[in-house]
Amino acid sequence: MHGLIAKDWQERTSELAARLPHVANAWEEIDRRRQLNWMLKTRTAVIVSEEQGETLLKFAQAARTAPPARFERATPGLGNRCSIH
Repeated sequence: MHGLIAKDWQERTSELAARLPHVANAWEEIDRRRQLNWMLKTRTAVIVSEEQGETLLKFAQAARTAPPARFERATPGLGNRCSIH
């Protein structure tokens, strides 16, 4: 997985570097250089969470126990019904 991300990251970095001489104006050049520098300094990593699916379940359970007024404020007309099953 990390190899796939690293490959795409390198391709995007090369693409930004290749486009740098062809920018339209000074502001675009500043923005492209900032983005390129950030990408060159940033390290990538793959993080696998054991709770990946459990987070959605926790959110759904919390939504079911929330007072109906919270849903009315968030979604007018929803009342005490929850759209999360």
